[in-house]
Amino acid sequence: MTVATNAQPFISQPTTGNETLSQAQWLEALGRVLPLSQLTVFGAGKGKSTAIEWAAANGVKNVCLIEGNKDQYEHLVAVWQALHPEWQLHNQVMQASANQANTFYTASLPAESGVLAPDALNVLWPNISETQRQPCEPKSLSSWAATHWKSAGQWVFIDYFCEADLLNACQDAFKNVDVLMIRVSTAEQSPKALSAKAWTTALEKTGFSVVHRKEERHPHIEHWLCIRSPSEERRILKQQLEEIYQQDKQQAQQQLEDKQAQLTRQQAQFKQLSEERDTLKNRLNKALKASQQHQQAQKETAEKLEQANQQLKTTQQKLEAAEGNYQQAEKQRQEIEKAHQELQHKLEETHGWFLSRKQQAEEGAEKIATLQGELHTKAEQAANLEERLKATEAEREKYNGYFADRKKQHEEAKVQLRDAQQALKERDATISQLSEQLDALQQSNERFAQLEGKLEALFGEQKTYIQQTTNALGQHVTRSARQQRDEQALTHYLQHGQRPVSTQLPPGYAMALLEHYETTQHDVVVVLGSSETTELLAQAILNTRQQQRRLSGGQREQQDNEVTLSNADLPQAVVSIEHQKAASEALKQRLGNKTLAQAVSVVYAPWVECQANGQSALFYAADATLQRLNQWLPDDARVLVIVGEALPDASHSREVTLPVLLQQLPTQRLDIVLEGSSQPQETNLQENWNKLLENRQRPGHWLNLPNTQSLRVEG
Repeated sequence: MTVATNAQPFISQPTTGNETLSQAQWLEALGRVLPLSQLTVFGAGKGKSTAIEWAAANGVKNVCLIEGNKDQYEHLVAVWQALHPEWQLHNQVMQASANQANTFYTASLPAESGVLAPDALNVLWPNISETQRQPCEPKSLSSWAATHWKSAGQWVFIDYFCEADLLNACQDAFKNVDVLMIRVSTAEQSPKALSAKAWTTALEKTGFSVVHRKEERHPHIEHWLCIRSPSEERRILKQQLEEIYQQDKQQAQQQLEDKQAQLTRQQAQFKQLSEERDTLKNRLNKALKASQQHQQAQKETAEKLEQANQQLKTTQQKLEAAEGNYQQAEKQRQEIEKAHQELQHKLEETHGWFLSRKQQAEEGAEKIATLQGELHTKAEQAANLEERLKATEAEREKYNGYFADRKKQHEEAKVQLRDAQQALKERDATISQLSEQLDALQQSNERFAQLEGKLEALFGEQKTYIQQTTNALGQHVTRSARQQRDEQALTHYLQHGQRPVSTQLPPGYAMALLEHYETTQHDVVVVLGSSETTELLAQAILNTRQQQRRLSGGQREQQDNEVTLSNADLPQAVVSIEHQKAASEALKQRLGNKTLAQAVSVVYAPWVECQANGQSALFYAADATLQRLNQWLPDDARVLVIVGEALPDASHSREVTLPVLLQQLPTQRLDIVLEGSSQPQETNLQENWNKLLENRQRPGHWLNLPNTQSLRVEG
């Protein structure tokens, strides 16, 4: 590789963050802070970049590798397709500048093949030359993004030289990109579009910040790892939210003004209708009052008419009686006249007899005169009764006319009453509609107020999210530095000329566990389902045996951790229990290879059903081993029990651990360590264990070991 003699490093460089972290560590840190939905690598070459190896090591499923050089693409497929069939591999030439190119150049240096002519890279590679060119149709980043980058959380690595203007030209294509890595030339005389200065300006305009820079073998070629700038994203988000808020506010204000105008009109209509309703009510009350008066007058008239009819009937009866008397008197008169004629005839015939009967005749005459006077009186009474009957008939006709007029007025009043009631119903319906519209307007005002509250809450949530993201990134960088420090301390502690144990355990947890073990000086350690922890403690025990031995009073004075016991006898200083036969045999072999077998007793104990809090749960079939421990250990022995993450990884809870240990080791002091601090099956574990200790009246308290749930139960 030849480097141009006049190439100078670019001086104005962006902030690179903590340069003590490698690119893989930065990817690990960013993967915890910025969720990854898809990793896209343009210019994947032969698949040997750090990003691809990191994705393979961390089990990233959604990976897309793009390479334009056919030979390198075939090598890429041969390396990764079989190992990761779920990955997508494409032989596609991609856009490298804002101007569309149609020629693919094969360079003498295969890694620099692409749509950029090799002579543009002479500043970096003076001897580079073109070996072949062929027509091509590069795919634009905007077209690729529209098809493949629809969801948020995109990580895009562009591992070939491209012009900085491409980022500005395709800014919309990068709206879902959270992490961006680019290949930049820091040589002072490199083409302006490829220079670090141009890329710095383009990244600032599009809201990206450089967090890490890694040099290639060439000192003036760097990979820049960038993330979406929180301040820029916050500014854009705030601006967008402000625009949305102003638009919604103006729209809501306009709607509110329209509603208020409509409400004013409806209130005026409501007032007018209310006045009309009051007028109609007054008219209705007057009509009802007049109707009542008319009904009362009609009732009185009917009573008077009834009395007149009764009087008429009585008068008619009297008239009929008078007519009967008149007819009887007339009949008597006729009889008297007939008798008078007979008497006259007899008088003419027998004057003598008439004379003799004269006195009787005079008396009859007087009687007739009396009867005639009575008849005259009866006739006068009949005339008076007839006149009164005529007057009564006239009065009855008068009352009938008055009653007909009043009845007609009553019918008209009824019609007016029905019309008034119908109008009142219509006014009531209109008033009800206006009331409903008024309620709807009030509800709309309440919804507008709720919308304003939600917008304010959204501003607060976005601000909190941005602050949390920034704090989480800083905290993770700090934790990474501490992790390096703990790894160095752990290596210094463990090696002492020995081969290092497994590094799969978190260094912070491993150091804390060793310090806790050395401080407490446990009599025995029981490890369930954690071979890495077994190897760590075994190495630590063998290291310390060469310097000191624990001594205790009484019967333990002659015993130490070097006693070798059989399966039917006492356990070793570390008892490691595995639920799979293959894992148990593999652990024995590793311990033997590392000369650690003398400190560890490996027990095979598959998972069986156990009862805890009235529920069935799986746990290690280690009752016999724990019973032998109880027989061997004194009542005040210190026992460290470590339970790995095999059970929760299989979606089982480790809550049954405490009941089993209290049953098999009832008098010893127990330090119980559950590796892994947050398991979804164990959200109520601490609360249930506290209740169990309270019911058993066993004192205990929780320990502070990192990345664990640790409990000490006193004997």
